[in-house]
Amino acid sequence: MYTKKNKESGSNTIPIYLFAGFLGSGKTTFLVNVLKYFQTQNKKMAVIINEIGMVNIDGEYIDDDIPKKEILGGCICCTVGNDLGDTIIDLQQNYHIDSIFIELTGVANPQEVISLLSEVALRVKIDLQLITTVIDAAYVIDLFRRSESNYTLSLIIEQIKSGGLILLNKSDKVSFEDIHFLKGIIRKHNPHALVKETSHCQIDYTILESNGLKPKAINNGYHHENLHTHVHVYTHYFDYFLTVEQFKSLFNNLSKEIYRAKGIIQFKDKKGPMLFQYAHGELEMMRISSRKKENNVAVFIGENFSKKQLVEEINRL
Repeated sequence: MYTKKNKESGSNTIPIYLFAGFLGSGKTTFLVNVLKYFQTQNKKMAVIINEIGMVNIDGEYIDDDIPKKEILGGCICCTVGNDLGDTIIDLQQNYHIDSIFIELTGVANPQEVISLLSEVALRVKIDLQLITTVIDAAYVIDLFRRSESNYTLSLIIEQIKSGGLILLNKSDKVSFEDIHFLKGIIRKHNPHALVKETSHCQIDYTILESNGLKPKAINNGYHHENLHTHVHVYTHYFDYFLTVEQFKSLFNNLSKEIYRAKGIIQFKDKKGPMLFQYAHGELEMMRISSRKKENNVAVFIGENFSKKQLVEEINRL
């Protein structure tokens, strides 16, 4: 059980773990897996979830008993960075925890978060242990094979450069030749990372406690703020109920510029709320218990998509 600290309690150095990766790569799945592992080790963790939108959907996957903080409305590496220090201090001072896990937004550059954490370290005792970068193998292979210079590819390269541990997730969906191709690219950008092929982010979790994977800062001149001028986020609150088929039809015709969506939907023909995740053409849904979170909400994330057109498509349902 987690207990709150007394005001007089001392503050030991808190290990920090960062979870990075592009939208839909599997960061939340990995985070949940890691939390379960650490719980079997009788470790007490706290979680910080950063969402570029104003609604936290990924937090629904986290056990209610684990102290959890949300930083919404932008990336901590640029627009809401000042909130990170206050959040870490609050967790450290108020809970008996062994470590803090931070799930970054899919468009975060981990190197800028390292810089931010170095400033936070002036206020509170923290130690950055590991940056794990989760990659959707099929999606990233396709990006590199097309050899198109774009903001998404540039960002993913920065996330690769930052990872001490890199997971080639969904590797069961691609060929051996494709994995060899992707590993070659990773070695080019980050020759020192530990690279693991995974399905559903399953690995030997003892790796996370290896001292040989500590991050090193990289000064490469990447300007993260350029990306955010192209990333659009739209949150839609439904004031009516859809059928499952109506909802699926929306994603069957969704603009290719929208590569990520998630939310909680109450359907007309299903009992109880459903949590949904959409990434790179694949839609998944699962039933959840009713909570105090906002229901019937969907968050759409992409590059340069028309919010007006999206709303029109939703209204046509």
